[in-house]
Amino acid sequence: MDFVVQTINDLHDEIVATITASVEAVELATGSFIWKQVQDIAGEDLHRILQREFPRAEIIVATSKSSYPDVKLILNEMQCAIDIKSAKIQRSPSYDMGRLENYEEDHFCVYLEEWELLVQYDEEAGRLTRVFFAPVREFVGYSPRCDGVTFRLYDGQIRPKIWSDFINEVVYWPSPERFIEGVRNSLNYSQMLGMRSAIPNLTPAQKAELRLLLDAVEFEPDEEDL
Repeated sequence: MDFVVQTINDLHDEIVATITASVEAVELATGSFIWKQVQDIAGEDLHRILQREFPRAEIIVATSKSSYPDVKLILNEMQCAIDIKSAKIQRSPSYDMGRLENYEEDHFCVYLEEWELLVQYDEEAGRLTRVFFAPVREFVGYSPRCDGVTFRLYDGQIRPKIWSDFINEVVYWPSPERFIEGVRNSLNYSQMLGMRSAIPNLTPAQKAELRLLLDAVEFEPDEEDL
């Protein structure tokens, strides 16, 4: 099924040009209604393009904001996903991209590939400024603290990179393997932070039990540690 991934990647220019023209042809809504307007326009365009390229596939367009993905392609038993996002140019994008704790189960184990379509707009001028389309991992930010993906501390939601990275085409996760590594690094770091915040509230007996558990963990050094 690699031909499906390659075909969708090759459709990049057409997808960006088509959705740019469609969004520019309408008057954008204001405030929180923009996401729904963009989602509807982009969903229709993506459905039409994908159905043309994959006539034997089932193309499902979500009707709810809470559904993931916004566009799903099913061919035989293979699934691909395209999520549609919108963000204003006045501030760095800050939408949710999936939770660290179940990302592998809900994404890596389900979809052959996932893409994201991001519509950047000027809220003050009420107009579209740019459309971005790429595999999801290429839109995710980088955290040097843990050599992992950027995420929101309190709930572990993966977060996108900043606008300048989009404009300069900075990609922190060029391969699925590196992306998986980044997700796992951030998950481990998040869990460590959770433990650190919980330790002061433990009783002396609980702290002693935790110390025993940590001492029991076998340490296998990496080559760099030898």
